[in-house]
Amino acid sequence: MTDLPQQPASSQIDTEAGKAWVRGFLIASGGSALLTVGAYFLWGSCAAVIGVAITIVLLMSATGNHGDATCPSCQTTIEAPVFEEGSFHRCIGCGSFSSVRGPALFLCADEALPTPFFPAPLEEGVAMPPVCASCGGVATRTVGIKWTQKKQTLDAKDIAIGAIASIATGSLTFSSRERCEVPVPHCEEHSDGARVQVGRSPAPGISIKLDELFLIVRSYRFYREYCDVNDSKGATL
Repeated sequence: MTDLPQQPASSQIDTEAGKAWVRGFLIASGGSALLTVGAYFLWGSCAAVIGVAITIVLLMSATGNHGDATCPSCQTTIEAPVFEEGSFHRCIGCGSFSSVRGPALFLCADEALPTPFFPAPLEEGVAMPPVCASCGGVATRTVGIKWTQKKQTLDAKDIAIGAIASIATGSLTFSSRERCEVPVPHCEEHSDGARVQVGRSPAPGISIKLDELFLIVRSYRFYREYCDVNDSKGATL
């Protein structure tokens, strides 16, 4: 079982790197607006209204932490349009997640979120850690997590059902979907710690195939130990 840090490591967010482009854009926009107003007063008035609206949006966005930070775990650079207070950011280097607290990025320890959030690849033959996917405590049982996905091949049963349906409807149809289930460890108190996502990116920066599966869990401890036991970084990039 992986030893998670008692006091999460942290790194400072470089806000100046992100705010520089905001200041530059505002200065350039202001200069262009003045020139436009001088040359074409009528058009410039309309442009000024639009420019004011854009400026307000930019000034509001400037209140957040823009720029980049260093992953507290492996020192890989983490870039984001904005580092909002309390938001989570995944490192593409090691797969760890960090959360924003003030001007710093803190490595997650044993967070358990209200809903499944942390994504890991779900493939045939994966091993499950003895950890509750909901709270991160000791798992005492498994809960079957169900989902529906596209069938890879049609078997004899599908063909038979399709043939029967064709007699009733006059058209040949086959079932192209199948229901699947995977047992995920939970404790006695929880049963809502996981869900399966098919063919859709579970987090920014994660590109996937249409039929790729992800196990999304509430417990960060479960996520890390799942990745460790399956030698995974949490996603296929």
